[in-house]
Amino acid sequence: MDIISILKVLRNKIWILILIPLFSVICTTFLVLNMEKEYKSTAQFVAGLTSDDEVSLSEEKAFNLFETDSKFTNMMESLNSIPVMNLVSYRLILHDLESKQPFRNLKDEENKEFEPTAKNLKVIEKIFKDHSDNLTSLNSANASDKMALAALVAYEYDYESLKDNFATSRQNLSDYISVEFLSENPQLSAFAVNALCQEFLVQQNIKNRSLIRINRIFRKID
Repeated sequence: MDIISILKVLRNKIWILILIPLFSVICTTFLVLNMEKEYKSTAQFVAGLTSDDEVSLSEEKAFNLFETDSKFTNMMESLNSIPVMNLVSYRLILHDLESKQPFRNLKDEENKEFEPTAKNLKVIEKIFKDHSDNLTSLNSANASDKMALAALVAYEYDYESLKDNFATSRQNLSDYISVEFLSENPQLSAFAVNALCQEFLVQQNIKNRSLIRINRIFRKID
């Protein structure tokens, strides 16, 4: 008897039961269709931290696994560090300044801190080239560098903007590091992940060469 009563109530409310889910589906579809498209690009490189490890169940091996995990953590921090991200920023903005098909374009009315006049664009292009060639960071105390920093913010190529769009991770327990970048432009996403991997590997090579030189100096002293 109770089941029959429930069925009668449902029959009287049948249109409400149909319209509510239908309305939800229509609203969701409308919102999804009007969302800005975003494109994610992914790159991977070999860290080279586990390739020489031997299979072992000893306590020494357990310590080595901990040490390897620590090295991966340090590598991830280096990937997301300001010096590496700065070099990626320089490459991105130089691409937009020099290319006939930039990833992003600036409009005068959209920027309060930086005016994209021909003169200003020429000035910051030279600044970014110099800092990129010398592997140095911009100095906010310098007037020209301050304008260049404002340009990075306007293009959304500054450190904070890039950090929010980059995602770096170790692939499970493998020797691979994965780098992802999300943006409104598929070419920009692909360029950014490649630039970060390349700049990081260059920095690692410079660091390794410096350590080799230091070791040679100490050997000579000994």
